[in-house]
Amino acid sequence: MRALLERFAVELRTPLQTIIGFADTLASGLAGPLADEQLKQVALIGDAGRRLASVVEDTMAVVLIELGIESCRGESFDVVELMRSIAAGVAGVAQERGLDVRLELPDHPVSVYTDASVLEEIIAQLTEDAIERTGEGSVTLRLNDGGTGSLRIEVEDTAGGLELETVERLFDHFEAAGPRGTRRSGGRGLSAAVCRRLAQLLGGDLEVINEVGKGTTFSLAVPQRCPCAEMDEGVSGSRSMGGEPDDVS
Repeated sequence: MRALLERFAVELRTPLQTIIGFADTLASGLAGPLADEQLKQVALIGDAGRRLASVVEDTMAVVLIELGIESCRGESFDVVELMRSIAAGVAGVAQERGLDVRLELPDHPVSVYTDASVLEEIIAQLTEDAIERTGEGSVTLRLNDGGTGSLRIEVEDTAGGLELETVERLFDHFEAAGPRGTRRSGGRGLSAAVCRRLAQLLGGDLEVINEVGKGTTFSLAVPQRCPCAEMDEGVSGSRSMGGEPDDVS
C-alpha cells in the first residue's frame, strides 16, 4: 500500500513541479520579457501550483498516518543541536525579511530517543510558517527541559496574532497558519493539523497560544522516549539500549 501511495504522489508531483518550474522561468524573464499583466498571470499559475503541491503533501501525510503506515523510527540524538541546525537553515530567509531568529536553549545537550526526521519536520515547518507570517520583529525557538521525561518545544513569533476564525480552524486538515488564513506559497506545506498528528505519532501533542496584537506561540510537547522506544525494546528483549537517552539533570 505504501508503494502504491508513493507512486500516486510521484505521478502528481512531477507534472506539478514542471508547471511550477515553467512558471518561475517565465516570471524570471529567462524566456523573454513579459508585460505586467502577463507577469501577474504567471505568478497566479505558480502560486496555484505550489498550493496544490502542498495539498498533495498534506494528503499523503494524513493518509499514511490514518492507515498506520507511517510509524516512528527511534534513534538517540541531541535535540538542542537539532534546533540549532533548524535555526541555521532558516537564517538566510529570515535575514532577507529583516527578522531575527532567536534561540532560547539549555546550555547542555538534551538527549532524546525518538524519530529525528519527524521531529525535525514539525519544528522546521512551524519555524518556516512563523517566518512567513511575521512582517517585522523576530521568531524564537525555545526548549523547556523540565527534567521530567518530557520536553516542551516552542516556536514564537511577533506577527500580531492570528485571526480568531483562523485559530478556530487551525487544526482542521489543510488549514494554514498564515496571514488571514492563507496558505504559504513555499516550504514543506504541512498544515498545523498534520503537524499535530505527527506530534501524536511521537507520543506528544501540539497546542497554539494566540495573543492578538502580539503574536502566536506553537507549543510542542513530546516525551524524551517516544512509543517506538518501547517497541524497539520489546524486539530486542531488553530495556538496556545503547540509544536510550541519558537522564537530564
